[in-house]
Amino acid sequence: MARPVKRTYNSPHREAQARATRNAIRVAAQDLFLSDGYGATTIKAIADRAEVAPQTVYSQFGTKAAIAKEMLDVAIAGDDEPIPIAERDFFIRVHEDGIDGCERLRRYAHSCRRVLDGAGSAFEIVRRGADGDPELAELWQTNQAVRRRVVAEIIDRVLETAAPRRGLDRDRAVDLAYLLHSPEVFHVLVEESGWSLDQYEEWLARSFVEQILGIAPPAP
Repeated sequence: MARPVKRTYNSPHREAQARATRNAIRVAAQDLFLSDGYGATTIKAIADRAEVAPQTVYSQFGTKAAIAKEMLDVAIAGDDEPIPIAERDFFIRVHEDGIDGCERLRRYAHSCRRVLDGAGSAFEIVRRGADGDPELAELWQTNQAVRRRVVAEIIDRVLETAAPRRGLDRDRAVDLAYLLHSPEVFHVLVEESGWSLDQYEEWLARSFVEQILGIAPPAP
């Protein structure tokens, strides 16, 4: 007699429950990382806050650093959908054809505001935690390498239609753009100094245009 074929059954309800559990763990971890610090936060504390067993946290993520990575990824994207940032509408606009260098930089400033508004605190958690955790240090370095690569791609598009300001070459332009929209600068201006997001975006757009293209903004 032939053996019955074992069928895989994927319950949408079960998948939704697993996703909700994962989200609860991630949110609980971020709250504790912010209040107590990454190093002081334990898996048990995360489990207690999320109202799950510690084993559930381990089975879902494996390590605390893995939670931090997903926390950062979701914060940057704005949701947990598997859609790369490069395919998000707000970022596609930055690479649109037929716009000049100034407009591309302004759109990039808006995309920076969009990302940092959602991920500013997550960036700060990872940056601070990197000092005492090798896995988090690697995550921070990888993220910053990706950010520099994206900046270089944007600057290359800008310089297709515009010349850099006098005395500035392409590599220095990348350095300046990378610095200006860093999570650290966002934290100082918005979180510590109380700038609004509109003020931050306006400053960033003007700084991009002034520092990279040497074009002064119009007089008020």
